[in-house]
Amino acid sequence: MAASFANFSPGALILGHERCETCHSNCNLPISQFPKRVLEISLRRGEPVKLVELGGLHAPCVALSYCWGSSAKTNIRTTTSTISNHLRSIPSSSLPLLFQDVILICRALKIRYLWIDSLCIVQDSKDDWELESAKMVDIYSQSHLTIAASAFADPHTSIFSDRTLHILAEELTNVARLADSNIDDDNIKKAWKDIVSEYSRLNLTSEKDRLPALSGLAAKFSNLSQEEYTAGIWTNMLPQALLWEVK
Repeated sequence: MAASFANFSPGALILGHERCETCHSNCNLPISQFPKRVLEISLRRGEPVKLVELGGLHAPCVALSYCWGSSAKTNIRTTTSTISNHLRSIPSSSLPLLFQDVILICRALKIRYLWIDSLCIVQDSKDDWELESAKMVDIYSQSHLTIAASAFADPHTSIFSDRTLHILAEELTNVARLADSNIDDDNIKKAWKDIVSEYSRLNLTSEKDRLPALSGLAAKFSNLSQEEYTAGIWTNMLPQALLWEVK
């Protein structure tokens, strides 16, 4: 589902959200791997947000998918040196416009928890990144609502403009549901080839993130295949997977 927020109306958003919950049987799936941390949002406008560790609690959560952009290193992030401050409070004024807008959407929907990778994963901790990034496919596909701000090059543009915001990260959602369905081996191979081909063309902020992110999808596909997965390739696809070219 895609929606224009040029003329944002909390009432229209709430109505669309309620319709989705009522009419879509695939919505509201439980998250099988809930993130360790999320942002907790006060429903009172103007209040700061803070990072919280849920300790196994499962609750409705919004997830944001977005492009970090060329200014990624200067954007606000959670690191080993900032996490203690973020657990206390994150002033709204320190957040880029996109994050502030998504917080406004959460408040309109009365959803208290928000997952944003740059703030909910400790960015300079290799162990934390590997553990939490492996959950991304579940977070994006099974969150209460996933907002994919795919029209923007960085988080410094407001989504309440004449651009389009896509609600649902469709690729991850479809992959998760595909992996939970019953399909034959040939279709599994084709689906994986299409995913890797598409994903390989994406420009990532950090190239080293590519294989860890794919491993989350591989975990979903492991429900369907007994083959071994290594560096983006399944053993039963090895001959074909080695036949590739740069375009």
